[in-house]
Amino acid sequence: MKIKQLAKSASFLLVAGFISFTIPSCSSEEEIIILQDVKVNSESFNLAEDGSTTIEVKVVPENTPIAKAVLSTSLFNEGGVFEVTRLTPKGNGVWQIAAKVKDFSRIQNGQDVILSVYQEDNMYIQTTLKINDPYSIEGKYTPVHPQAFTFYSAEDGKLMEIPFIITADNAADLAAISYDNIKVVNGTGSSTPSINITHFAIAPMTGKTGFYLQVDNAQLETVKKAITTIAFLDCRVMITGPNGRVAYTPVRLIVSSPKCIIKDDQLSLLHTELSAPEFNKQITIDMTHDFYRLGKQNDKTTFEAFENRGLYNSQGEMADADPQFISLGYTTQGKNTTCNVTLKHDATIPAIGTYHMVERLKGYWEYDGKKYPTVCTDLQFQITIK
Repeated sequence: MKIKQLAKSASFLLVAGFISFTIPSCSSEEEIIILQDVKVNSESFNLAEDGSTTIEVKVVPENTPIAKAVLSTSLFNEGGVFEVTRLTPKGNGVWQIAAKVKDFSRIQNGQDVILSVYQEDNMYIQTTLKINDPYSIEGKYTPVHPQAFTFYSAEDGKLMEIPFIITADNAADLAAISYDNIKVVNGTGSSTPSINITHFAIAPMTGKTGFYLQVDNAQLETVKKAITTIAFLDCRVMITGPNGRVAYTPVRLIVSSPKCIIKDDQLSLLHTELSAPEFNKQITIDMTHDFYRLGKQNDKTTFEAFENRGLYNSQGEMADADPQFISLGYTTQGKNTTCNVTLKHDATIPAIGTYHMVERLKGYWEYDGKKYPTVCTDLQFQITIK
């Protein structure tokens, strides 16, 4: 009897022991560790010359398993800029993240970078760090250039080019780059909607580190249709240094058609006025905006030649090679320019109709003793004789 009882008791203990063994095991399998925080020792990380870096983080809780880490330039984990090459546990919740820059053109020194630390189930926590790049070339190069140009010549229809000269405070920095290190890309501002940098091309400059920008010949007719007067081109000069670093300089250019029609109510005349021998009228026309779009706002842009092209009728035919009833002169005060127009009686009076008194204007931008042609336009003063 005791033996049976003993056996019975032993059987009970065996079952009880089995239960007590399996219950903790089930509890362990169901336990979920949720990543609560990611701590970093510094708010920034340093880049080596080859673009590599190492970041240490501490996860909370310490025993949280980590599946991967991502460095990105946006909250939405935009990839392609960095590659995480190694993720190593160091103990006590510390993980070492080794990464390398894949695309220097998309990062800048001091920029915010998002570090995302993931668990296996894609749960993650993000923190923000700043790039500290001692090999950055930002601020080392300055493109010097005119502010405006006419994209083709009124004289012969040939494409005109605008010079960009790259300067640097340090001669060694300038010597480290060449034309091959320079590109021009779309800007982040607002160009005239119908044009962008894809309508333009660049060519190397001799004697200087720099380039010429002009309309791509294959895009000329498209640009002529898009720019009947003036357009704004927002772009960025992109320079790549010998260590792969990239610097951008934003540029906004005024691109003008060489056809410049000037309309003013004061240029509407009666035929009977011009017929009177005593007729003599002085008027002034504000040309500030017209000259601004041709680059006059830049002190290094100079207009050197005003050539009388004559009077043309509405069909574009020469009506008078040297009309005497009108004369033009210009006055500049600061950045403001006016055209002083004298209208007077002439023995040869044009018939009633609409005319254009045309003056050809040429200009250049000067730098370091050299003149670069940037303007060749026809100023067309619209005259109405009633």
